[in-house]
Amino acid sequence: MGKLIGTDFSFIADSSAIAYAKTFEYTLTGNYAESTTLNDGKWDSYVPAGGKNFEGSLESFVMRDTDSSRGFNYFLNCWFNDVSIAVQYKPVTGSDDYITGAVFVSDIKVANPGNKDLVTYSASLKGCGQFTLVS
Repeated sequence: MGKLIGTDFSFIADSSAIAYAKTFEYTLTGNYAESTTLNDGKWDSYVPAGGKNFEGSLESFVMRDTDSSRGFNYFLNCWFNDVSIAVQYKPVTGSDDYITGAVFVSDIKVANPGNKDLVTYSASLKGCGQFTLVS
């Protein structure tokens, strides 16, 4: 997997980015059931058994501050009211492909360093519904 650059992960509201991540980590998982038979010999065999899952975490993401209705207040309101937020990110650097989906924010951390430095935010995310690879 390629390195993600600063604006490769974004939160989207009304087709407009409201935040960008500087550091991002995610895990994609799938559910599989063992289907090994005696004919498989020494090798285990698995078949798809249902859902897929997205989980991620963001460190030091920055919010849009020119429109408070689409800045941290919007983000915080989604957390308080269990409203999902659209996201998109590039899975590989140098590609025009991107993945899009929706997440719930499960944790929020706010860091205010003071003295004119930018406030930064960190969050943990849980996917809700289908994620799609757009080429």
